[in-house]
Amino acid sequence: MRKQQHRGPMREAQANRTRFLSQTIHVWQTPVIWATEGSLVTLPCDYRIIGESASTGSFKWYKYITKFRSEVYENQKNFSGRLYRVNQDQFIHGRSAAITLHPVELSDSGMYSCEVIFQIGQQISGEGNGTLLNVTAALRSYTISNVIRMILGVMVVLAALSVCCSSRDKRERSPHLESEVESSIVSSQPNSPSSEVNVAIGINNIQPNECDKGTSDMRMSLGEP
Repeated sequence: MRKQQHRGPMREAQANRTRFLSQTIHVWQTPVIWATEGSLVTLPCDYRIIGESASTGSFKWYKYITKFRSEVYENQKNFSGRLYRVNQDQFIHGRSAAITLHPVELSDSGMYSCEVIFQIGQQISGEGNGTLLNVTAALRSYTISNVIRMILGVMVVLAALSVCCSSRDKRERSPHLESEVESSIVSSQPNSPSSEVNVAIGINNIQPNECDKGTSDMRMSLGEP
């Protein structure tokens, strides 16, 4: 009659240890992600278990600050109300441990690492190579509107100055001014070439768009004392 062989406690523990060591978790992350301030950004994290399947697990995210890292979670001060995790069904059956930030902030820039943890007799875990998140500043709409308003304001001021200059120019070029110019021409010596030159120069020097020149300037240009 053959005797039944029984495994001792030592051999059972060694067999379990060998089985646990055969369990491996591979984790993949996107190396670099770019996002605009205020937008929605998802940091993917996918994993695969080699060996026996498991239904009890969890995942963690870390943000690296210089040589140290801190865990990232929903109730953390810097991410409160902005961080969303996949649910347990997506984690177990979808093999996803992704998180989403919305709205993303400039201070969120940095290196993020995803760790997947499972309990299969004992705890096993795997960690990705990290994701570098780069958040760029957004061009704010109110800045553009302010620039537009400023340009329109300048245009209104220029239009007002143009109207003012035009009205002043019309007043300065009134009939009585023209009669003064004519009388000054008549009073000049008819045969003197210098007086004719002075009159021509004076007339050519009258600029219709110069708002700040008065009647006295015109008289001086005509060579009158």
